[in-house]
Amino acid sequence: MGLVSWAFRFSVKTAMILIALAVFLTPLLIKLIVCLIASIIGVIVSIMEGISGR
Repeated sequence: MGLVSWAFRFSVKTAMILIALAVFLTPLLIKLIVCLIASIIGVIVSIMEGISGR
């Protein structure tokens, strides 16, 4: 029984840490993704303008 309760407490602690990390990291991830999407769109637009410019 002791092992089960220890495992349960460990999993709860791990879950809480993961949730805290997710809450902390999600804004950073969103900023990264937005920057990536913006740069990709910029590249695509510049390529399209280069093709249509010719």
